[in-house]
Amino acid sequence: MERTRFLNLPFQVAVKTGTSNDSRDNWTIGYTPDLAVGVWVGNADYTPMLNTTGVTGAGPIWAQFMTYAINHLTGGNPTPFSMPSGIVQRTICTVSAPSRPRGVPANREEYFAADQSAAAT
Repeated sequence: MERTRFLNLPFQVAVKTGTSNDSRDNWTIGYTPDLAVGVWVGNADYTPMLNTTGVTGAGPIWAQFMTYAINHLTGGNPTPFSMPSGIVQRTICTVSAPSRPRGVPANREEYFAADQSAAAT
């Protein structure tokens, strides 16, 4: 959890990080309903970066910019995410089956396109 602290902003965001297989670069991209931002980090001479990932390299830059920009754009009141029409939330088993009754250990909520969620009912 300590490694992802950079991505825990004081408002809701969607975020994805990545690191190239050869560690030559990494990135973080994320959005809110108000703003989308991507950050790429790498060496200009294409040499591998040591001990850094999308979370620890591009992540802090992304988070600092998002925090500043959202406060500037929204006056500190970011637009909350809303679920689009045609999306449903279902309980799934994180271990084996796509669906189990509530109360069974290892369940979590996931989102599906309504016409694609038959296996998760």
